[in-house]
Amino acid sequence: MTVTTARSSTLPLVTVVTPVLNGATFISATIDSVLSQDYSNVEYLIIDGGSSDGTEAIARAYGERVRYVRERDAGQADAVNRGFRMGAGSVLAFLNADDVYAPDAITRGVAELDRRPDVSVVYGRAALIDDRGRQIGRYPVESFDPALLAERCFIAQPATFIRREAFDAVGGFDSRLHFAFDYDFWIRLSRSHRFAKIDAVLASARVHGGSKTIADRRRACAEAVRMLSRHFGYVPYGWMYALSDAIVRDRGRRFEKVILSLVLGIAENWRTPLRYVDDWVSYRGFAKRR
Repeated sequence: MTVTTARSSTLPLVTVVTPVLNGATFISATIDSVLSQDYSNVEYLIIDGGSSDGTEAIARAYGERVRYVRERDAGQADAVNRGFRMGAGSVLAFLNADDVYAPDAITRGVAELDRRPDVSVVYGRAALIDDRGRQIGRYPVESFDPALLAERCFIAQPATFIRREAFDAVGGFDSRLHFAFDYDFWIRLSRSHRFAKIDAVLASARVHGGSKTIADRRRACAEAVRMLSRHFGYVPYGWMYALSDAIVRDRGRRFEKVILSLVLGIAENWRTPLRYVDDWVSYRGFAKRR
């Protein structure tokens, strides 16, 4: 494993970026999963937005195997964009400071890109793990269908590998977004580039109370709703129920969440209220399964 010097290799250089802010609890596992990859031509950058919890000491302990950069940023998306600009890889990936790679993740990702020159993004399956690293579920990954992105994000971000030219072509991640920037990126990129699914587990995404999408679920859902409305002019019932559930949380019963999703959904989809009502009537059973 090299950080930036293995460019004479015949293998494509892969730039992996980990954005972090106070990630000391889990970042060692993240770093180890990158440095233990069976793919040799990797440069690894950690972009720290100003941690005060010991993250810096942990990262610097790895020496030259990791390029550690500490600087203020405008959020996670901005940090990843900066890291990719600093790197030189033709293949890009980012791994959050609480997620981990499978041992052969990069090898599989690069091999699929090499096998499919028509494809700009490859993504695999991902496990969901708890704060102790125990598997608690699976990310709902599906075969690629751009139309489905209007309904749900079925691409597991930690298990993705992107060609640099494709990333640059659409301007990278939108740094104005803080929760749904990867989902937004898949939508924008899908309009001009091809994706392919790898039928293998490439990463594990950690689910814990400190992750921002759980700790601030209401803002995360609200941002996704606004993003989908901007792209498609319509937000389906599943997302409106998720927002309603985040608003009411434990204080209300499921019936109250379903009714709130009707009210909020009609307000959000004011241009096509009948379409949303039909969606609500047809799919409200989805709320019971959530």
